[in-house]
Formats: sequence, structure tokens, C-alpha cells
Amino acid sequence: MVNNLGIFEAKPFLEIPDSDWLRFFEVNVLSGVRLSRHFLPGMLKKKWGRVIFISSESAQHIPAEMVHYGMTKTAQVAIARGIAESVVGTGVTVNSILAGPTASEGVGGFVEDMAKQQASRKPKSKNSFFQPSALLRFSNVSRLPKKLPPSLRSSPARRQSRSTAPRCAPRVGSSAVSSRRPAVKRAGSPASTF
Repeated sequence: MVNNLGIFEAKPFLEIPDSDWLRFFEVNVLSGVRLSRHFLPGMLKKKWGRVIFISSESAQHIPAEMVHYGMTKTAQVAIARGIAESVVGTGVTVNSILAGPTASEGVGGFVEDMAKQQASRKPKSKNSFFQPSALLRFSNVSRLPKKLPPSLRSSPARRQSRSTAPRCAPRVGSSAVSSRRPAVKRAGSPASTF
């Protein structure tokens, strides 16, 4: 089951009324909670299942112009992690995917609206919107490389450990819980364990 429903908009923090905070929480967070509550019992009964929350890098890098959106994405990660902890050893995995901005029709319209609000040219606004993402060069599907560069390939030891692990959702931003928690070194940060 994939929780992929979400809304977003740019609005300065001081201009976000309670009704917007509640609407964002209702759509972006509670929709996934309700779906998980509905489908999780059946997965537990079958002793197999996958729950994936499509979050956003905004969960960790809250956009100043979308604090209410970032809050919901952080909440999704927390919910996925909590559910994952509660189903350890059942055959059900729960993960979060923290994707960066993607050059979609919706994001294109959003960027154009931001450019109009800032009275700037679209390319400048688009570049500033996509800049925080480490995934910038992959933000458009047509620009995906045919072959992964060496820096993105797994080490032989990592491939071997993956081959014995159960197949599940990608570990990027993962909330999956397993008995072994590998140390992961991220670029520019100390090793961390999740």
C-alpha cells in the first residue's frame, strides 16, 4: 500500500490560518493513517505486507515558504517509523520515501506562481526551488542516466548484505525496522544509525 496523497502551497508562516494547518494535516497525514489502519490488519493476518509513505525531503529541510507542508511530511515519517516499530517480526515492513522535487506538471505550475509572486523570471525561480535537492540532476525522468555512476553503485559488501535481506521498499529515508541496523554514512554528516 502506498500513501501518496498530498497537497502543497506556498504561503508565509504568518499568513497561514488554522484552517490551512488543519486541512494540510487532514489530507497529507490523516489520509495515510486511515489507509494504514484499514489495510494493516489484513497484512498482519497474512504475515506479509508493505506500507510506504511518500514523504518529501521537506520533512528534514522545512521550506520557509511552506512550513505547514513540511510539518505534514515530518509527521508522515514519524507515523511510518512508529508503525514500523509496532510490526517488527511480523513480515510487514513500513517505509518512508523522502523524495526531492520532481519536474511534474503540478510543480511546474507551483514554480510559475512563485515566479509571479516574486516578480522574477521562471528559470531563476525554478532553479532556486530545485536547488536544495541533492536529486536536482534526476528531477526530470528523461534526464536519468542509463548507467549509474560509480559513486552511486553499491559496494560488493553492501550488495552481498542486500542479497540476503528480504526484498522491501528502498532504504532512502527508510523507516524500516530490522534486527540489524547498519551504520550509514551520508555525505557531509557523521555516520548515523536508523
